[in-house]
Parts: sequence; structure tokens; C-alpha cells
Amino acid sequence: MKKHLLTTVLALVLCLTLVPAFSAPAFAADELKNPQNVAVSIPGAPGTTFTLENVFDEYMTVKAWIGGDANIYQYMFFFDGSGSVSCDKPLDTWVSILLPDGAGPAPAPSVHRLGSGEKLELKHENPGDFYQVSIEVFDDGSLGVIYGETGEVIARVYFLVYQSLDYGLASFEGELRPVSELAVTPLVPALIAKPAPSTVLVNGESKSFGAYNIEGNNYFKLRDLAYVLNGTEKHFEIGWDGANNAITLTSGLAYTVVGGEMADRDESEWAAATGHWAAAPTTSKISLNGREANFTAYNIGGSNYFKLRDIGEAFDFSVTWNSGDNTIVIDTSKNYTAD
Repeated sequence: MKKHLLTTVLALVLCLTLVPAFSAPAFAADELKNPQNVAVSIPGAPGTTFTLENVFDEYMTVKAWIGGDANIYQYMFFFDGSGSVSCDKPLDTWVSILLPDGAGPAPAPSVHRLGSGEKLELKHENPGDFYQVSIEVFDDGSLGVIYGETGEVIARVYFLVYQSLDYGLASFEGELRPVSELAVTPLVPALIAKPAPSTVLVNGESKSFGAYNIEGNNYFKLRDLAYVLNGTEKHFEIGWDGANNAITLTSGLAYTVVGGEMADRDESEWAAATGHWAAAPTTSKISLNGREANFTAYNIGGSNYFKLRDIGEAFDFSVTWNSGDNTIVIDTSKNYTAD
């Protein structure tokens, strides 16, 4: 155990503080593709299953440290913008943000304690954010563990968040391999969100929304809609309860501006290279006028996007489509009608 403790601590110190900066990335952003949802088993650690959502379909193995008779191997998985990781056993995780050289000091690492099956959500905070999840195993099959001063477990799996995709990729030299090699369930393609090119008219005025199309339906950022409809007869307020991960919608109240509404879409480096985002179902509870409500909504790049027609129906404003000139028409003076 002492050898494991020493080698794990040294490996993490090396990975978190001495990340090399190569002049060119080991592989390019556009080599990461096809986000998937899958459960994987790590070689050498049988009986433990990790469920990964919106993970790219390539992973890398790196021998992180050699000390005494114990070798440590990192199984690296890559995410962009959003996704989640969970385990079928209780899991303590170490999350650290790595900044490019000259970007200033990184925030202190944080510990997230997860119960069996509980998800650690990876949410886009800044343009270009890139997640690398490293699962460490020793060659005797045990998961890497860090112990605190009083003997409590404070980390088994650690997550690195890079605020530059190529900076993160440049930190490793190795061969990308298909995640399917580790899969214990069939790979299921994650939902893909592509920028919606349509013109949008709101009460006759053209508005520029950073909307997305998912499986043929248009999804708009919830706060953008509330901002644009503010002052009309169909305005609504949005509340957020972070402690309970809950969104509240209230019709008939003026919207409170929080900043960032109608901002240009923040495209990550991967999204710019591939032309699309991965979309994860929104996990927040949603209530409408005090009652629990079911909406089709997705988290894309850290923001919640709702199906436009669902919002039109909820707040009773007209949503129509003009295929002749590729235009979406929102009219708050008319009631909602289904297709």
C-alpha cells in the first residue's frame, strides 16, 4: 500500500504540475470525433464499470510512472464541452484545471465524492474547454488511490480540464485507439447539435439566435428566448436553484437580465473543426408556474436549449415555418397552434 501511495502521489504531481508543452500536438482536434455513450471496463481492474456520456470514440493509454515493482497506467478519455462520467462503485474524484503557459495560476483542485451510479457532469465553462478523464490502474489491478492526512480517500479518478484543446492534446504522446475495445455495452452515438441556419423573425423583426438543430427540430437557448420576448404579452421569468438543480419558469413576469443573452455562439476548437456539438439531455428539474413540467431540452456547451415549439406551446405564442425563404416566425400576438 505504501508503494501504491507513493507512486500515485508522484504520478499526479507530475501530471498536474509538470505537463510538457510540445511545439505541435500529438494529434489534431479533428481526429477526435463521433461522441458516444458507452460503458467501459478498464484492463487490469475487472469488476469495475465506468459509464461515459458524450465521450469521443478514441482513447489513449500512457504508462504514467514506474516505481519499484508497481507500474501505473493511465487510460485517457476525451470530452469536449459536455458529458458525464459515473461508476458502478462509490467514487472520489480529483478535478484540476490546467491553463496554457502564461495564462495565470490555475484554480485549486477540487474533490467530488460520487455515490454508486452518480454522475459527475462535465460542463463547458469557456470557449475551447477540453476534458481529459484519466483512470489510473496499477499493474496488479488496483485503482490508483490518494489518501489524505487522516487516512481518508480523496481521489481515485482525476479529471483534467484544459482551457485550450491543442494545449491539452500536446501534452501527450501516444496512439489513439477505439473506445469500442474497452466497451462492455454497445456504443450508442451521442446526439449531435448542428447550428441552425434559419432566419428568425420575432413580431416581424429579424433576430440573430445561436440556435441548434437536433434530429430535425430547432432548439433555442432558454434565456435568449426570454430576453427577446421581454416586454411582450408573452414574456416569462426564469429562476435557477443551483442547490436543487432546478429551473423555474413563470409566465406573465418580466424577465430579469443576467448578462450574456443573445451573445455570439461560443464555438469550441473541436466544434469549429467538426461543425457540430455533442448534446446531452438536460438533467435539471423544470417547473412551469409552480408545477413540474416535462420539456425536451439539451445541454449544449454548458447552456440549456429548449425545443422552440415546446416553449411556444407553454407560453402560448405562435411558431410557424416558412420553407420558401427558410424562416422561423414567432408571433406573440397569436396563440400557439400545433403543426
